[in-house]
Amino acid sequence: MLAAAHFGPAGPSTLWPILLYVPLAMWAQTRSIGLLLSMYRSRRDPALLAMLPLGLTSLGTYAVSGVVLIMSLPALLSSIPLT
Repeated sequence: MLAAAHFGPAGPSTLWPILLYVPLAMWAQTRSIGLLLSMYRSRRDPALLAMLPLGLTSLGTYAVSGVVLIMSLPALLSSIPLT
């Protein structure tokens, strides 16, 4: 992904690969957490105790990432050259 975005010392020179990758990565993570929870939903298992904090941490990370993305969207969009 970094190579496709031509990531350099000042950041990516193109944002489109990153903007396309982020929803795909979020979908994959959400799907994997859903699969893990469906595996342990029918029975109580000690692994469930480890999965729940990880799931809550993941949701918290999503919330923080979403807030940062929304707050940085104006700067990201203004840096895209239109000509």
